[in-house]
Amino acid sequence: MKLMGLPSSWLELGALGLLAAEGMALTTAVLRGRLVRELEVLWKVFLISTYLLLGSAFLEVAEEALRSAAALSWVGFVPFALTAALAYKWWTVEK
Repeated sequence: MKLMGLPSSWLELGALGLLAAEGMALTTAVLRGRLVRELEVLWKVFLISTYLLLGSAFLEVAEEALRSAAALSWVGFVPFALTAALAYKWWTVEK
């Protein structure tokens, strides 16, 4: 439970949740015959999730380096979370 207080855990959780949701959407698209449209979204979600996981790795290193001031690692969380959310909204939400 202590790990869920770290910003790197929140980025990992977001990436895994995003990939799980995309997996369910991909399964639904296959069953409904809309695979091509979903594959266009899949690679974008993959890039965003990879970005979140790399950000998480960066923050884990920062948390280890700032062990005495772990609250400072939340400063690094904000840019990763905001840019990933904006990229997801810009790339995947239908216009």
